[in-house]
Amino acid sequence: MKKRTWFFLNAVVEVEPGYLHRAGFGRFLLPHPPVVNWLLRRGLSRDAYKKLCSEHEMGHLQALPFEALYSAILILVMMSKDANDVVGWLWVIISSFAAWEIFAEAHTVRYVQPGYHHLYRDISLVPRIIFWSVTLSLMFGGWVYILT
Repeated sequence: MKKRTWFFLNAVVEVEPGYLHRAGFGRFLLPHPPVVNWLLRRGLSRDAYKKLCSEHEMGHLQALPFEALYSAILILVMMSKDANDVVGWLWVIISSFAAWEIFAEAHTVRYVQPGYHHLYRDISLVPRIIFWSVTLSLMFGGWVYILT
């Protein structure tokens, strides 16, 4: 899948069967395990799986400026604290990754509407409840730790 992002970079997503997906800009593609897609897409047909995985990966690329801004703000807040501890920095990383996944899946839901919910009509809600509960808890957990 190739698309031009709203900020004018050429994004590329490769979702292949197997253990790695690749996403990036131009020829720079970052391979990574599809952990979130593995959880969220359980039980979907192959076509639906590929469609939603592709949109999720494209969501990471489309949301990159927001993901970077989110992480930068979190880093600046952490740096402004008197106590720079390892646990706090781990929370910055975990909260950032959780937010990135939320941004990407929100893009997927928005872009595939109204078909997103239709694709899941016969699929258990449990994986999506796990995803949203865990990622939102980790995202907010980072803020709670850093601000307290």
